[in-house]
Amino acid sequence: MAAKSKKKELVEKHDQLPDYIRSKGPARGSEEVKSADLVIPRLEIVQSLSPARKKTDPMFIEGAEEGMIFNNVTRELYADVRIVPVYFRKEFLIWKDREHGGGFRGAFPSQPEAEEARTALEDGEFCAVIDTAQHFCLIVRSNGRSNEIVVSM
Repeated sequence: MAAKSKKKELVEKHDQLPDYIRSKGPARGSEEVKSADLVIPRLEIVQSLSPARKKTDPMFIEGAEEGMIFNNVTRELYADVRIVPVYFRKEFLIWKDREHGGGFRGAFPSQPEAEEARTALEDGEFCAVIDTAQHFCLIVRSNGRSNEIVVSM
């Protein structure tokens, strides 16, 4: 007895969105947002030379002690943290020397790209390219709420 073959019908797919909603490029309303406008907070450790410990520094954090952990954007100190790892990526970060103002200058997928960007910076001679493991995480607070955070190692 011959096996019956099931007939498969094609279903035509229709896009039900009206023309004015369909994306024709970058997300609407974000046309002027640049990467420099988007900051993902980093989890940092207070060290003896950290600006967070110097009372005369604008980055001073009241109550900051060596070994404490803090959010570099909100300047919030954490007694303890719960971290949920979400994504890992190896990147080459450009950091400006602390004695010349310090700070993050960019992240790149390869060392040659990072070196090219560093040399293009006005203050590039005061910057270094660092091979960095980037852990994109959620930090879970005691009240159950969470926020995005990056842990660089």
